[in-house]
Amino acid sequence: MRVNLEEKEVFETIVSTVSAMILDFHASSEEPFLHPDCTSRILCIRNGPVYVLEHDPYDSENKVQDARLLADRLEQLGYPVLRLKQYQPEGLGNIPYFAGQMRRKYQGWLQQAGVLTSDDPQIAEEATKQRALFLELINRAALPG
Repeated sequence: MRVNLEEKEVFETIVSTVSAMILDFHASSEEPFLHPDCTSRILCIRNGPVYVLEHDPYDSENKVQDARLLADRLEQLGYPVLRLKQYQPEGLGNIPYFAGQMRRKYQGWLQQAGVLTSDDPQIAEEATKQRALFLELINRAALPG
């Protein structure tokens, strides 16, 4: 649990910002997905769940704890949270710290190389499909013309 009062205030600010973004997204946005810039952990689906990455490859224990706390707080606020873990594909081996750009290929929602898992395999499968749709929309929006 967070001990430092300043860190707790920052965390609560992030939670309230994300919550306001989700409320606004469901109320007025026409977009099918919400991926807040203030946290790489969340992918919100229109009229659907809030996916939270509780674990990403090479996460520190603090980042894992922060993600769990974020998921807990969003659940307390009444959002349908689905918790996921993401790992790099089997057989890849360890990517050293100094090769951070290579590590990012398997982290967050903005890539498809990371393997999503959940206690319920159907949740992981659906999250993987939603991530692919999200990335397809991003790629289409980036195309000129």
